[in-house]
Amino acid sequence: STPTRRRPTAGTMATARLAKNKARAAAYVEDGKYYEALQVYRMLAARMSAKASAHAELRELLRDAARTLAAKREHACAAELVQLLAEHYKASGVAPSAEAVDNMCALLGALHADAYSTAATACVARRA
Repeated sequence: STPTRRRPTAGTMATARLAKNKARAAAYVEDGKYYEALQVYRMLAARMSAKASAHAELRELLRDAARTLAAKREHACAAELVQLLAEHYKASGVAPSAEAVDNMCALLGALHADAYSTAATACVARRA
C-alpha cells in the first residue's frame, strides 16, 4: 500500500508562516535593517492580534523586540513597538499588569527623549 500524504492544515501553515516571519524580523535586526524589521513586527502584530490565542505570544514578541531594538540604539523603532504593545492591550480589552506597565514605562524612559510621543512622556511621568 502506498502511504498517503497528509495535507497541511491551515493552523499548521499559519504557524509555519509565523515562525518564518519572526525569523525574518530577527535576521533584519542582525543585518542592521531596523526599518524592515519594524515593518515585519507591525505585520506580525496585525496578524497575531486577530487571534485571541496568540495575544500572550504577541505581547512577549513586541516587548522582546522593543528591548532588542533599544539595545541596538534604535530608539524610535523601540518606542514604536512599545506604543504598538500599549495599543494592543487597549484593543484587546486586556488590562496590563502593573509589572507590564512598569516594564513599558521603564523601557520608554531609557530611550532618547525625541524617540517617543507625548503619551509616552506622560507614562514615564506617572511612573516617577
